[in-house]
Amino acid sequence: MAGPLFNRLKAECGATWDAYIDHPFVRALGAGTLPEAAFRTYLIQDYLFLIHFARAYALAAFKAEVLNAFVKEHGVASVCELGCGDGNQLGLAEYPAYLGLDVSRTAIALCRERFAGDSAKSFMWYDGRYFVNPERFLSFDLTLSLDVLYHLVEEDVFAKYLDDLFRLSRRWVIVYSTDKDDVGRAAHGLHRRFTPVVAARFPEFRLVEEIPNRHPKQSGCRFFIFERRR
Repeated sequence: MAGPLFNRLKAECGATWDAYIDHPFVRALGAGTLPEAAFRTYLIQDYLFLIHFARAYALAAFKAEVLNAFVKEHGVASVCELGCGDGNQLGLAEYPAYLGLDVSRTAIALCRERFAGDSAKSFMWYDGRYFVNPERFLSFDLTLSLDVLYHLVEEDVFAKYLDDLFRLSRRWVIVYSTDKDDVGRAAHGLHRRFTPVVAARFPEFRLVEEIPNRHPKQSGCRFFIFERRR
């Protein structure tokens, strides 16, 4: 069933939507008059899309399984995620109370609309340049960073993000990322060995567990679980 977001987006691009559903290909497909060569190409493209979709969902399910089990096992009452994105991963989560932060105002708006009926979830725009947390006014049992670290190519942004991630936590920090130095630097990503940085800058935390990826061919990331020393 179409939700309010879908209906709003469709209304805002009416001409494009009409052209999409009234395309000659769509009409011929519905009428059964599509040429065989075009139909064959369509099936191949759809098959490839479904393969990649299934891989992406498998990763999302794996992450949710690990995180939900951790929250339940350790009695986590509050979760803060730095880099919540559009909420697709969150849709699989089972958290008692959740705050999602993201640098994208669009992502925050999408999450607020998607989870509008869920009082356990709230969202806030985040910009490390201006984000302050005096006297640790905000603190959570668990803070999360999922697929974020290797997108932070600027060193000052990376450093401030880690500061916020660990200072927002009163007990646990879970990072899902790579932990290796990049051979070459891409414009949109930079892989680093971040665990030595955490050990040097946040000695009050210790790395207690690493969980390997169940789907290593799809992603080089794994889970790193840090606990605040008592």
